[in-house]
Amino acid sequence: ASFVPERWESGPPHPASFMPFASGPRGCIGKEFSLMEQKIVAVKLFQNFSMRRVQGWTPRKGSALIKASEPMPHIRLGVDAEFNPQQFFVGASIPVELQERAPLTRGAQPAAMAGA
Repeated sequence: ASFVPERWESGPPHPASFMPFASGPRGCIGKEFSLMEQKIVAVKLFQNFSMRRVQGWTPRKGSALIKASEPMPHIRLGVDAEFNPQQFFVGASIPVELQERAPLTRGAQPAAMAGA
């Protein structure tokens, strides 16, 4: 027997071949840690950057533009988004521009402490 990785190159992958965390007794042991890290990254992005929608943007080839007023399967975004149902991992993407925010200052005190 020999290792021949080319045998997996032909044909499209099985629709269930990408299961990032899986489930059951052989599920990913790092799932909860990964989800917590994603939340931390999202919070840090919102703390340090202002996000705004890119003007004049068009969806990529093979994707559709879903307007905020249209229903979208399993996702309620409230903004225009790109959606590609042919992807193995079905999801939506929203292009945004990031502008760095000014750092928070530590000099500000709550009003209750300022009078004490």
